[in-house]
Amino acid sequence: MRIHVIITIVKISSLMVAAQKNLAVEGKATQSSTYIAYYGYYYYHVPNLAIEGPEDGLHYTRCSVTDVNHPTAWWGVKLPELAYVTNIKIYNYVYGGRRMDGFRLYMSNGTVDAEDKELCYRDLIKGFPNTTQNINCNTLTNNVYFFNNRSNIVQNGEGAFVELCYIAIYGCWKGTWGVDCTNPCPAHCIANHCYPGNGSCIWGSGCLHDKADMNTNVCIEGCEAGFVGQHCNITRYNLATNGIATQSPSNRKHPAYLSVNGNRNGLCSITSGSNSYLQVDTGYISTITMIYITFGEFSPVTNMTYSVYCSNTSDSWNNGTELYNGEHPMDNIYVTVVCRYVIYVPPIINRTSKVDVCEIEISGCPLGKYGDNCKMNCSENCKLGSCDLVGGNCTYGCSDGWVGDRCNETCSEGWFGNQCLNKCSPHCFMTSCDHVMGECIHGCNKGWTDYNCTEECSPGYFGRNCFESCVGCISDLCDRFDGFCNVTDKCKPGYIHDQNCNQSCDNSYYGYNCTEKCNCLISSVPCDKSTGMCPGGKCDKGWSGESCNEECSEGYYGSNCLGFCNNCLNTSCGIFEGNCTYGCNAKFSGPQCTDSQPIENPGLITAIIGGFCAAVFVIFLTLMLCIVYRKFCRSKKQTNHSYMEQNNKICSSTTDQTEIYENVKGNFSSAENIRLSFTKKHDRKISIDNISSNDLPDEEEEGNVNLYGNVISENDICQYKIRIEDLANVIIEKRHDEGFEKEYKMFPKGLIHAHIEGSKEENKAKNRFLTTWPYDHSRIVLKGDTNYDYINANYIDSYHKQKAYIATQ
Repeated sequence: MRIHVIITIVKISSLMVAAQKNLAVEGKATQSSTYIAYYGYYYYHVPNLAIEGPEDGLHYTRCSVTDVNHPTAWWGVKLPELAYVTNIKIYNYVYGGRRMDGFRLYMSNGTVDAEDKELCYRDLIKGFPNTTQNINCNTLTNNVYFFNNRSNIVQNGEGAFVELCYIAIYGCWKGTWGVDCTNPCPAHCIANHCYPGNGSCIWGSGCLHDKADMNTNVCIEGCEAGFVGQHCNITRYNLATNGIATQSPSNRKHPAYLSVNGNRNGLCSITSGSNSYLQVDTGYISTITMIYITFGEFSPVTNMTYSVYCSNTSDSWNNGTELYNGEHPMDNIYVTVVCRYVIYVPPIINRTSKVDVCEIEISGCPLGKYGDNCKMNCSENCKLGSCDLVGGNCTYGCSDGWVGDRCNETCSEGWFGNQCLNKCSPHCFMTSCDHVMGECIHGCNKGWTDYNCTEECSPGYFGRNCFESCVGCISDLCDRFDGFCNVTDKCKPGYIHDQNCNQSCDNSYYGYNCTEKCNCLISSVPCDKSTGMCPGGKCDKGWSGESCNEECSEGYYGSNCLGFCNNCLNTSCGIFEGNCTYGCNAKFSGPQCTDSQPIENPGLITAIIGGFCAAVFVIFLTLMLCIVYRKFCRSKKQTNHSYMEQNNKICSSTTDQTEIYENVKGNFSSAENIRLSFTKKHDRKISIDNISSNDLPDEEEEGNVNLYGNVISENDICQYKIRIEDLANVIIEKRHDEGFEKEYKMFPKGLIHAHIEGSKEENKAKNRFLTTWPYDHSRIVLKGDTNYDYINANYIDSYHKQKAYIATQ
């Protein structure tokens, strides 16, 4: 805890109630030197300025200031006659507290150098003194002096200073009391001396059994209840009465409690040792204003040091605050300190120190209390909770946000903080702020934030208190006051373009300026307004892609284009429902060609079979006639006819047929050099000429691409087997009657099996040609440490083994 100590040794008593007369205006001010400033003209800070006012510390030109570069400085006022000074109120310059740091206040009946001058106050508090101070002195005096010194003179405007902007000395002339000091003191008062506040006698009125020394006015036996001090004239609570005294070393014959029993003329607490002391525990942290010690018969030693300390920790005066250090104290020790323990330490003589105390009296009140018997509460706004025990004025000034002698007034509108010297931020809304911390009560103006509205909005935020964000602006950058985007030609995807970009797209739209329409499967669930991505990646019918903005490719339909129109003619269907565009392939019906055609009439089937057999018979006769005709018309091709007859023996049932294909070696410059080897169980004779053009498949539409696959049945293959020795003639003949073209047209056209994996959006980039896909039933599935299993490749079966080959792009 920070402790402010005032040490005074006087031979007179203190005031009970502060007087109302300012005695300074009738005195004459002097100072050790005068500071001459230049404000465009030379200005003298003469001593009488501190008396004339105004009553504040705001106007430096109205302050008395001593000159620079002096090791000591003083300012004083000489009163016209002896007066009882109760308290002194001073105003320092609001920005010059450091110049008065460590000052002392003396009372004297002579000059500033007089040996009998008495210390009323010394600034021991850490940091600079408060701008406004109210100091209690309660002393009979002719002169008041402020004194300061610096052991080392610092050049460039430094040194010792006394700088006072205003001073008021309250009290009454000796022998008077009351408002304006117009009432005479009662005649029975010793030395015609009474309190300026209420006219009661200063000396003798509080002595126990009314016994006082007529020469010194010191109460012989002690004080009545409610009085303390050398003359029992201080109507204050004696904190030692209910305290606990201890001595070191302890002495059972003269124990410590004898020093706090209220009897100055009885037995005393006596002990001695190499480092003896007497301690009084007041029981709680208190505001202490006076200490008076009555010593026993042990003769005081001159030129030796007696000490009194104050501490908040027991038996630790070495770390406590020194209240007195000097010769044997015979009078009241006036202090202003906040602590719990008071410790008296006698001087050490011949390696021994002796305690001989009959009574120790501690005048004060528990912290936060004041008045007679400490019954009144100090303002809760007093610093450290301490106030003047007479009038309740705050001892160390006010807490932040409060002013006035009792710190019961808030700062004026627009001001806050220590002594209300800080101005509210100009960025406070309605320019008002909390008088303690400066927090803006109604928030901040546009563009500002923090509790006191001193921080600009962070990038991406704007408006009052920076609560609004520029989420739609490019790079989140906008004007911190109105939110206008820095980039004015467009907004982020998902926002309608205007100067603020703060209006997001409707649920059915997305993208730049909300021009793209969502295509989600569940229309009630909106897509991402920036990318258009649908929840779960589920696109509406007819759409696919990451943003569901790509129409289904030819042959696909439905949600995410996962449907395939494999039963539609030319695999062509509508992208939404999959309804076939040109109808169905054979044996299928329905809008999507998903229904197999049923055989409903058995009689009709019989008729169809009979008609088919008749047609086959007619075709057979026609072929036979053609063969006979050719024999007579084309005798030069006899060998070819022999081949045809022999070839009819090649094929038999497909169930017992085995083909072996081998790589052909040799020169292929002519057809005659080709040799193939077949292993066969049965031969079957059939001529290519016996095949009608009606048996060949229809030509595909122009533009279709021929695709390959293991699709021709073994029966079909068996029909067109050619002996090696006949190959050359067959080639010549096919060239002559367009046989190759007819056989080519027999190959199946288009995609005839499901190929969903290859046509997925994420796999399209892996296909060399977007018209050639691997079939799902035989595609190669990648295995191992990979994120995807797709490759454009299929297994191909041989006649002897499944998955014998691989076909890929």
